[in-house]
Amino acid sequence: MANLGYVGLGLMGGAVVKRLLEKGHVVTGYNRTRSKVEWLEQEGMRYAQTPREAAESADIVFSMVTDTKALHAIVDGPDGILAALKPGKIYIDMSTVDAAASRERRSRSRDRRADAGRARVGQSHHAQAGRARDHGWRPRRTRSSAPSLSCRTSARR
Repeated sequence: MANLGYVGLGLMGGAVVKRLLEKGHVVTGYNRTRSKVEWLEQEGMRYAQTPREAAESADIVFSMVTDTKALHAIVDGPDGILAALKPGKIYIDMSTVDAAASRERRSRSRDRRADAGRARVGQSHHAQAGRARDHGWRPRRTRSSAPSLSCRTSARR
């Protein structure tokens, strides 16, 4: 199974992580408010103290936050996701952000020789029901990332 990192464990992110854990993946997650994700820790998620720690432990790291300001808060700085990216890692953002912020984050990730992309998943009730779908992004390194992406996007009961 894949070693995954997940930053932003609200309604949508928490539902996706629950599905990944159910499928047997190892997930290290970060959320600003730890008490809101204790239920995921009880399901087997490892809690990271920073976004960087979640990304360091993972081959593939996902983020899902509410806006551009929140994305910058988890990506930038010494404790951000970018600080942990290195060649061979994959970073997928599923946040609700403007296109310019998404392109900038993708470019900065690729500057670190990590594969990066954006995936939109639909609405929160889709994630909760296990019907979250990405809309068109595929990594360049599909062989190594396919198992986790497949689980995330087709985790129906």
